Amino acid sequence: MIGVRTSEALQVKIAGGWKSSAWELRVPRAVRRRIVKMAAAGMSQRAIANRLNADGVPAVGESWHRGTVIRVLRQAAA
Repeated sequence: MIGVRTSEALQVKIAGGWKSSAWELRVPRAVRRRIVKMAAAGMSQRAIANRLNADGVPAVGESWHRGTVIRVLRQAAA
């Protein structure tokens, strides 16, 4: 029951415009800029993740994934 109430409260905050800064803290500004720049150049999210992994850019987890890139791009667009 607590989990349901917590989730509902978070959804209300998000609908009201609240944004978590967690990704800004976990992904360095230079990497966020690089991701946005690659996306603007037309690269797919998967290609961006693959490029970051190939270049040895430290990831939030074990490696870069398409979902992580999407989250960074959504945060940058907000």
